[in-house]
Amino acid sequence: MAKLKTFAYICIGFAMSLVTSKMMNLEQSIIAIASLPFIGLLHEILHFMMINAVKAQYKLVVRGFYIGFNVNVERIEDFIAIALAPQAISLFLAMLYMFTYSNVLLVLMFIHIAISLEDLHKSIKYARQVLY
Repeated sequence: MAKLKTFAYICIGFAMSLVTSKMMNLEQSIIAIASLPFIGLLHEILHFMMINAVKAQYKLVVRGFYIGFNVNVERIEDFIAIALAPQAISLFLAMLYMFTYSNVLLVLMFIHIAISLEDLHKSIKYARQVLY
């Protein structure tokens, strides 16, 4: 079930990106695709920075295209902070888009959200436990 959920997240995210990519020309598409490894690396760096900030135990996991961290935390709030830290990228891309109206930035924001869907889902799931 977990693999199916992850697959669904990826499909939804890339479908959003495909729809918005119709607004870009070939040069813009190449720029967006070339930016993806940098955004992925920055995403994991932000997770790592927050892992160190909350002093969580972690293990780096690399399985195929999946690169990420397995973390052990004492508080659910720490996990949520770790999971949501990379959303700074989405916010930054959204703010840049508001100033530039660059379709490349819009597509990159949607792709980053697609990459982050599992983090977002787990954060909501655990936040509900804290609230209720």
